[in-house]
Amino acid sequence: MLPHALRVLLIGARAGAMLAVRPQIITQRDQAAALVASSVPAQHRVPRPVLLPANQPDQPDTALQTWAGSFEPTVNALVSAQPVDEAHYAACGAQPARSVRVTIANLPRGIAPQDWDGELELTITHMPEPPAETDPIEVALLIGGERFAYSQVGVNGLYRPKSTPGANPNDTPPWRKRFSQLAPGAPFSVGIAITPKSAFTQTLDLTLYRAADQRRPLPLEAYLIHFEDPEYNRRLASQTAKSERLINLTATIDQKEVNLVHALTIAADRRSYNPTTQLALRYDWDVDQLNGLPWQATIQLERLGPAGELTPLGNPPGFSARLAVGTLRMLDLGQLRLGPGLALRPGDSPRITLRSLTITNSANNPLRYQALGAEVQLLVPIVAEPVTPTPEAAYALLRRDVVGPRDEIGCIRFAWAPEADRIDLVCADDLRREVVRRRAVFRWRDIVRPGRLQGYAIQKIAQNGATHFPLLS
Repeated sequence: MLPHALRVLLIGARAGAMLAVRPQIITQRDQAAALVASSVPAQHRVPRPVLLPANQPDQPDTALQTWAGSFEPTVNALVSAQPVDEAHYAACGAQPARSVRVTIANLPRGIAPQDWDGELELTITHMPEPPAETDPIEVALLIGGERFAYSQVGVNGLYRPKSTPGANPNDTPPWRKRFSQLAPGAPFSVGIAITPKSAFTQTLDLTLYRAADQRRPLPLEAYLIHFEDPEYNRRLASQTAKSERLINLTATIDQKEVNLVHALTIAADRRSYNPTTQLALRYDWDVDQLNGLPWQATIQLERLGPAGELTPLGNPPGFSARLAVGTLRMLDLGQLRLGPGLALRPGDSPRITLRSLTITNSANNPLRYQALGAEVQLLVPIVAEPVTPTPEAAYALLRRDVVGPRDEIGCIRFAWAPEADRIDLVCADDLRREVVRRRAVFRWRDIVRPGRLQGYAIQKIAQNGATHFPLLS
């Protein structure tokens, strides 16, 4: 009796590849030799995943293909020969969505020559349009863990290293000494902190390289491919952790002291963390009238152990215990210490206590508000399971080259579920709601010979489809 159908499960086959299936029937009776029936091979092609639909400019929330940024949803990736990075802020309250793209224009290919004077010429692009007020930007040179601040010269995006007060102008600047110690081809970076009005600070990282010593450069050109996956961005959203308490206040209204009760909420961007993740923190009142006043509070960090023991946590380097109302504070849990060499581990729970709530400037407090015994606590657990999901997709970097009389397209980078180079929050006010949004930035690099490159594209392969023939740019 033969089966009505034969079902085959094929694992690990490459999409689009050809294969032959040749079923045969083998029979054997007692000790006799086995008999193999004749068969006819059948040629098959491994099916390709369905086509991911193109991104629609008016429907960014349903986009599935990679893009250069939310303001360029139909551009597959941002390709640049110059160092470039981009900060993005989603629509947040009354503030519309906006992006700030920064490019270093005066160092070709991001290579700093031996006699570099430290100048940086930045090209700053605002999307969708420049703001009415210029965004504050802080520029610093980062070499071997040392930070050298820059100052702006004029209004054309020119920045130079700050001089040390009281230093002899004939002495070699500290940044120059550190730069000259770098080996040829060694990388260093430029950190650019952007703080738009009514938003939080995002820091961009642009990598540079020291030129070789009196050597002719190799005939190679470096390119940066910068892209995001909007589908992965949506998976990065998390629920907020909140703790709320009613606070007794006193205020002077019509020359009379009045007792008031308002809710004070402290919030974090997740409900659980890994021992080395970043924690975003802020606190707010339940009414905007109080949030507009210069409230300041003290943050105390403690660790609640698995057995219920409470241990003080040492503040990380550069951490300020004072926090203003409505201000986003980033806390690196990997830098919190129980003691020498002792860090947080799964099963611990950092406890964040907000206390000593005061108004620092009485001139901005016409009603003379005072908080009586204000203290709010927030407990967040440390877990071993990763809280940041990995992409459920593979990405391939395709490159078109001119080879003789014809063009060739090849896959030069490929990765399943790669780790993003950076994950950013996009709206500080998300901590006042229930869901915190994020964006992941992938920054890949490639080196080609001059005159051969025709374009790059990112191909995405996922369970729900793939980009079959992306346009190379």
